[in-house]
Amino acid sequence: MRTAADRFQTEDAGRKSVGRVGMSEKQRFDDWPERYDRWFETPVGKAVLKYETGLILELLRPGRGERILDAGRRR
Repeated sequence: MRTAADRFQTEDAGRKSVGRVGMSEKQRFDDWPERYDRWFETPVGKAVLKYETGLILELLRPGRGERILDAGRRR
């Protein structure tokens, strides 16, 4: 049985990554945060964010007057 999470796939699903010759580890991953943020601006990314946020709030169950600190970096 498929779960709701199974219905969401990243744009890169099924693609093999190709190594870049002559690049340092830092160079290879420098653009990752920007690509990650852009993905959440896509229709699927927006749906995933909404779904994940609902699940987190359901798990944390903040009481009246309680606040949840999101320490993540979002623009």
